[in-house]
Amino acid sequence: MPETTQRKHPEDVSARSHQMPRNSALLCKNKAPKDSRSSHYRGLLKLENGDAFWVGLWIRRIGQEPVLEIKLIRKEGS
Repeated sequence: MPETTQRKHPEDVSARSHQMPRNSALLCKNKAPKDSRSSHYRGLLKLENGDAFWVGLWIRRIGQEPVLEIKLIRKEGS
């Protein structure tokens, strides 16, 4: 079976972005980084038990291999 190189178009989740289900995360491009150490993407992660975390994501590399670095910070009041 030939492998396809056609890319799927990203789904628009605007309508549900403020009603994220538990055990999910939504990150957006950081359009206002404070400095060169700021995350490339940021967002929110909600867990099954109701805990919530702010998420920072950086696009990095190990040698020539692209990797994603993720940092979680507990959201107060969750």
